[in-house]
This record gives sequence, C-alpha cells and structure tokens, in this order.
Amino acid sequence: MSGGRFNYEQDGIQVAIEELEQLPLDELEGLDAITQSNYYALLAELKKCYVHTQRLDWLLSGNDGQETYHKRLTEDLAKLL
Repeated sequence: MSGGRFNYEQDGIQVAIEELEQLPLDELEGLDAITQSNYYALLAELKKCYVHTQRLDWLLSGNDGQETYHKRLTEDLAKLL
C-alpha cells in the first residue's frame, strides 16, 4: 500500500487537531476572549486544511477523478459546518 501523494503527511494535521481538541477546558477558560477566538479559528482552519489535503492526495494519487474529488471535497467541507 502506498503512502499516497503526500506519504500520509496530512495525518500530522489530524494529530494536531486531535491534540488541540483534547486541551482541558479549564486551560482554555483561563485564556482571554481574543486568544480563545484565535484557538477556535485555528482549529477550524486546520480541519479545512486536512480535508483539502486529504482530497487532493486522493486526486493526485489516482484514487479519485476530478468529478469525485469535487464531490467529496464539497461533502467533507459541509460536514465541518
């Protein structure tokens, strides 16, 4: 089994997402509103980056054609909302 176009490097994005989501709530509550907002914005952007990277990996690796790429990208991004 190949590592895809990016040799599974996008999995590092997923690990970062999971680690950020596991931060203790009291740790986040101790931050000011701007910092909390930045945290949630970062988390949202990382999730989008992961989806885009994963879908592009499948396209460039030949697992998906362009039509499937666009369909899955749209579906996966919609799940984030």
